[in-house]
Amino acid sequence: MSIFQKKEIQYTLKKGDMPVIQVSDGSLWTEKRVIKNQNDKINFEADTQNDILKIVYINRYRNGKPQIAFIKGVGLKEGAFGSSISHDSHNILAIGCTDEDLMECINEIIRLKGGLVVKNERGLFSLPLPVAGIMSDQTADKVIRNYKELNRELSKSGVTLSSPFMTLAFMSLIVIPELKIGEQGLFDYNQFSFIREKENWNL
Repeated sequence: MSIFQKKEIQYTLKKGDMPVIQVSDGSLWTEKRVIKNQNDKINFEADTQNDILKIVYINRYRNGKPQIAFIKGVGLKEGAFGSSISHDSHNILAIGCTDEDLMECINEIIRLKGGLVVKNERGLFSLPLPVAGIMSDQTADKVIRNYKELNRELSKSGVTLSSPFMTLAFMSLIVIPELKIGEQGLFDYNQFSFIREKENWNL
């Protein structure tokens, strides 16, 4: 895959209603929340005060346009985290507070040819998954230690989910209700169709 540039995930938030993925700890089900946006926001990244973060979906089998949406309930206050484990296609998913942190995280996953990555003010932490981007070639003990370290770093960064990488891995499984992100953007399970972004999202 090609290295991504920050401009590729910049996003202008239009005035009006915006659908947001609402996650709940310990559940693969999500809810569709609608956020009222009062003004256009150029290059909108996140609103950590209200726990609204950017989520990015990238096809890792071909260089396509990243899909961008927003997610609530994660709790992240700084940095980003991402993974090449995402059911069922195992493309790249990343959640972050700034585009800069998101791009560092995503590009590290690309450099590793797959893995779990955390970017925060303390640095860049990773669990490489060089076998098809979903498996490690290291011992179980080493993988467990590495995985626990990533989760500790996410906890230090404000994440309130008990298993953040597991939650992230299912955000692209569009056959589980209620709102997920896929190849063409946000997917509304209740309507069983992708939400076509128009002015005010046409909600």
